Amino acid sequence: MADSGYVFVGAPSPDDLRRAKAGRAAATHPVVNVSDVEPWADADRFGWRDAAYRELLSTAEPVPAAIFAASIRSGGARAAHRLAADAYYFVERGTGVVGSDAGERAWTAQHVWFVPAGELGWIRADEEMDLYGFLVGAPSLRVAGYTDG
Repeated sequence: MADSGYVFVGAPSPDDLRRAKAGRAAATHPVVNVSDVEPWADADRFGWRDAAYRELLSTAEPVPAAIFAASIRSGGARAAHRLAADAYYFVERGTGVVGSDAGERAWTAQHVWFVPAGELGWIRADEEMDLYGFLVGAPSLRVAGYTDG
């Protein structure tokens, strides 16, 4: 903390918490249902094979980030790729395999997988799979520096 330049000036008072905040308005905190978002028609350009990819929320500030959902059919995949953003994946339903430069691992419901920016990663669904993910460092997969692995 000492190297951050942050100076602690005390806990917020009740008046601080009631005071109107400058900057973003409440309208910038949307609630999105996955079924209300159309899958990308060109998701295969970004390595999603036999999959429905939906970008749910994205932001450019304070940190570029995006939240997405994907449904991968049995035998479908996220092709080997690299991104210029960190990617976090969470499997809600299904089984498959995730891979990286370090090898492959079984991946099932309730597992989380992290792929650092610039690292190789891929997903293969052995049965239909629903997953969610977060890109940190890019507000959209379209600008996340996708390259084939």
